[in-house]
Amino acid sequence: MKIYKSKIALLVIFLTILGTFNIANAFNTNPISNNARIIKSLNGPWKFYQGEHHHADKELFDDSRWLGVNVPHTWNTDITQGIGYYKGEAWYRKSFNVSKSISGKRLFIRFNGVLTSATVYINGKELGTHHGGYAAFVYEITDVVNYGLSNQISVKVDNADNKNVTPVMDKLFTRFGGIYRPVNLIITDKTCITPLDYASSGVYLKQENITKKKAEVNIVTKLDNEDATIKTVQVKAVVKDFDGKVVWKSSDERPLKIGENVFNKKMVLKDPHLWNGKKDPYLYSVTISVVKNNKLVDEIEQPLGLRYYKVDANEGFFLNGEYVDLQGVCRHQEWKQTGSALSEEQHRRDMELIEEIGANTIRFAHYQQADIMYEQADKNGIVVWAEVPITPPYQKNNDAYKANCKLQIMELMRQNYNHPSILFWGMYNEVNISAEDVAMFQELMKAEDPTRLTTAASHKPLAKRHELTDLIAWNRYYAWYHSPDNGIGKWFDDIHEKKPELKLAVSEYGAGGSIAHQRQEITKANPIDGQFYPEQYQCYVHEVNYDEINKRKYLWGKYLWNMFDFSWPIVNRGDDELLNHKGLVTYDREVKKDIFFFYKANWSNEPVIYLTSRRHIFRDNPVTSVKVYSNASDLKLTVNGTVVNKNYAVKNRAYVWEGIQLIKGENKIEVSGNYNNKEISDSCVWVY
Repeated sequence: MKIYKSKIALLVIFLTILGTFNIANAFNTNPISNNARIIKSLNGPWKFYQGEHHHADKELFDDSRWLGVNVPHTWNTDITQGIGYYKGEAWYRKSFNVSKSISGKRLFIRFNGVLTSATVYINGKELGTHHGGYAAFVYEITDVVNYGLSNQISVKVDNADNKNVTPVMDKLFTRFGGIYRPVNLIITDKTCITPLDYASSGVYLKQENITKKKAEVNIVTKLDNEDATIKTVQVKAVVKDFDGKVVWKSSDERPLKIGENVFNKKMVLKDPHLWNGKKDPYLYSVTISVVKNNKLVDEIEQPLGLRYYKVDANEGFFLNGEYVDLQGVCRHQEWKQTGSALSEEQHRRDMELIEEIGANTIRFAHYQQADIMYEQADKNGIVVWAEVPITPPYQKNNDAYKANCKLQIMELMRQNYNHPSILFWGMYNEVNISAEDVAMFQELMKAEDPTRLTTAASHKPLAKRHELTDLIAWNRYYAWYHSPDNGIGKWFDDIHEKKPELKLAVSEYGAGGSIAHQRQEITKANPIDGQFYPEQYQCYVHEVNYDEINKRKYLWGKYLWNMFDFSWPIVNRGDDELLNHKGLVTYDREVKKDIFFFYKANWSNEPVIYLTSRRHIFRDNPVTSVKVYSNASDLKLTVNGTVVNKNYAVKNRAYVWEGIQLIKGENKIEVSGNYNNKEISDSCVWVY
C-alpha cells in the first residue's frame, strides 16, 4: 500500500510540474522545446456550436451540451455531398490550465488559420479580431490567464460574405468555416524573438548578393523585451550546412530597450552550395539564439537556401545562371470529406503526387497555404508561386477592403519570408483591378521584399495594370471556355509582339474531366452548364494546349489547372454537384485520371507506360483508336494476342494507333516498351 501511495504521489508531482494543461490533456499534448521556448499544442478536443450566441464569450458559460469536435476542424467538411454549406457565425471553446511555475514567463496563442474572421476571448476578455482566413495570427495572453487555475478560450468564427475582407465571397472556391489549422500555445522568456510581427518567425534572412562564389545574407532579428532589469543581450547566429557542420557563426552583445529591438548581422559565405531546384535542393540552417545573463532564453531555427534567379522576356526563367523550363500545377488546400482541415499526412500525400507527376513548380492558389507545403517545396526543390487571396469580386471603392488586402499581403510575405522555394509573390487572380491599385500593392510588396519577383494572374485583355508587376501571367482556357482550340499560342504571341518587354507566363489552362464519363469519340463538353465531361476530351484539351505552350521558351512558367478536383459552391456541372472537375486527380485522391499520366510521361524521370480510356470498358463501336502515354522507346501494341503492325502517330509522348478492330466480347489490349534497357508494360480489357 505504501508503494502504491508513493507512486500516486509521484504522479501528482509529475503532473504539477508538467502543469501547463489539465490532466485530460497532459498526455496527448506534444510540447516542442528548445530549452528556452516551449510550444504546446492546443489541438484536439474543443466544444463547438454552429450559429449565433450571445453568451459564449463568458468565462463561466456552460458549454457541456455543445458538440465535441477535434481541432483542426471545419463545419463545411464536404459540400459536394449535399451536407450543406453553412456560412455564418459559429463558436469554439476550450479550457486549459497554466502552471504557477511559468509565472514570470510570456504566453502567446497562435492560430495557424481560422476562416474567415475570428474574435478571440480568454477568460471573457476580448483579445481582438483577425480578418482573413489563410494566414496565422498571434495574441499575447500573459496578462489575461489565471496561473494555477483553469482558463477558458472562446473563439467566435464567421465565414459569411464580408465586403471588407478578401475574398469577399466564394465565387471561385469554397471558404471552409472553422479553426481548420493547428492552434499552439507559445511560452517564452520576457525577452524573446517576437511572435507578434505579423505572426512571423521574427527572423528574416535577406539574401542581398548571391553568386556561385559568394553569398551575402543580412540576418535580421526582431526581439521584444519586457524585462526592465536587463540592459544588454547577446544575439548569436549559427549557420550549419546540410550535414550539421557549422560553416559560419557570430556572437554580439547588443544594447536592449523595452519594446521592439531590431538587430542586423551580415553573413558572408565563400563558395556557397546553392539551392538549385529539383536538381539539388540544398539547404543550410540558421539558428538565432538570445542569451541573457549567460542563460539561453530564446532560440529560432530557419531554413536557408541560397540561390539567385532571373526572368528574361525572351529567354524565360534562369536559376543560378541556368535555364529551367518551369512547368507545374496549381493546388487548392482541400480534400473530400475533410474540407480544408487537412492532416499532415494529407498534405504530404498531395506533395507526393505532385512529385510523382514530375512538376518542378507549384502555384499555391489562391491563398496562403499550410506551412508544411512550403517546407516540403524547400526540401524537394520545387519552385513556388505564393499567392494572396485577392480574388473576385474586387472592391475597388472600398478602403477597408484594400486595407485588408494589404494586411494579408504583409502576413503572407513575413510569415513565409525564409522559404527558399518561394520565388514569386502573387498579387491577385482574375480581378478587375485598376492600375493605381496594382501600383499601390506593388510598392508595398517590393518594400517588404525587393529580392523576389511579383506576379499576378489575369483573365482580361492586355492593359496598363499588366505592366506594373515584375511578371505577369494569364488564365486561358482554349478548347474549354475559349476558341479556337489551339489559340493559346497566338494569344501570347500577340501580347509578346505588342509588349516585348513583358515577362509572360501561363497561370492556368485545362478542362474538366470525370472518371464516370467515357466516350470513344472526342466530344466537346459544355464547360458552363454541361453534365457530361468525358475524360477523353479533358485529355484532348491538355494535349493541344501543352503542345502550344511547350513551343514558346519566352513563357517563364506554365501552370495547369488543377492538380486535384476541388469544391466550387456556385456550380452544378459534370457528374458531381458543386465540384470543379479540372483536377488531374479525383477529389478523394483515389484515382489518377488519364491526363495525369500524360504529364508524368513528359515531366517525370520514372518509367511510364499507360493505356488511356481504360475506364471505357464497354464499347459500341468495333473500330477504335488506342492511345498510350509513355516515356519508353520501341513501343509495341498487342490486341488479343496479336501484334499490331500499324504505324502509330506520336506527339509529346502521346502514342496513337488508329483503326484498331475489336472482336465481340472481351478484348485484351497490351502495350510494352523499353525504358533504360528494361521492359515495361500495361494492359486493360475492353468489351464490344
